[in-house]
Parts: sequence; structure tokens; C-alpha cells
Amino acid sequence: MRALLRMTALAVALAALPLAADAQQAFDKRINHWRTVGSGTQCVAANRPFHDLNASPFNALSINLTKDGRWTFWVYFWPKALKADADIPLVFTFGGRKDVKALGKSFGDIAVTLANVGASFRDDFAKAQKGELIVAAEGLTTQLHFDIADIAAVFAALEGCAKTLR
Repeated sequence: MRALLRMTALAVALAALPLAADAQQAFDKRINHWRTVGSGTQCVAANRPFHDLNASPFNALSINLTKDGRWTFWVYFWPKALKADADIPLVFTFGGRKDVKALGKSFGDIAVTLANVGASFRDDFAKAQKGELIVAAEGLTTQLHFDIADIAAVFAALEGCAKTLR
């Protein structure tokens, strides 16, 4: 129940973010299937429309950048795919050529967060062959596939957005 309440709060916050952005004339930029918005103390880029994140299944990526420069990556899996509030080992395969292992923290039973993501990890995203990314979580047979061909522009949009934050 607690996880459901947190996911509902996250969905409401993401859905309200564009409205808050419009009200404050904050940052809002679209890059192909990505949307980057900013309001308050953070900017968010998602590879799916924000309203899609309030229903299942997810299979989505979002990236947050705070005004103090902290990057957080969110990987949204299927409902009930993960154990809530657990450490989740992930493998990111960039363009089928490079695997990077990372330890994330589950948010409810559907999402994994990677906090304080460094420049080398972001560089792996930007240099992925053919803009392809596969994410696998330990213990799951399902892999998530993402088109990240525009990720360098998305990172630049997030950095530009962060400059507008108060």
C-alpha cells in the first residue's frame, strides 16, 4: 500500500510538472520522443509523455537534474516486477557492445533509481552505438530496450534547464 501511495504521488508530480512549468514560464523542450521540463529545484526528461507514466506498463526512462547538479536516472519496469525498497543490480548494455553494471534502489515495485550519476556513465549513454540501450535487472528475465539516439541533446537540454532553476 505504501508503494502504491508513493507511485501515485510520483505520477501526480510528473503530471503536474508541465502545468507548473506553464504557470511559471519555466523550461519546456521536446527532442523527438523526449520531453524535458523544469520547475522549482529540478528538471526532468522522460522518453515517454508524462501522462503515460500514470498507467502500466511503464518500460520508460526518466532523468532528473537538480539545480545543485545532481543527476538521477529512473528506469521504470513492469508493475510488481521488483521487490520494494531493495538494492537492484542492473546491467546497462550500450549499443550491444559495452556492458556497465550499476546498483540501483527500487522505488516501489516498478522503478529503479540511480542517484548521483557521474559523467562517465552519462558519457556511455551519449556514445551508445546506434543509440541503443538494453537494461536488465538481476533476477528478471525481461530486458527493457530503449532508443537513446538523442540522449546527448537531452543531456544538453537538462543542463540548459538547470540554469533556469531558482
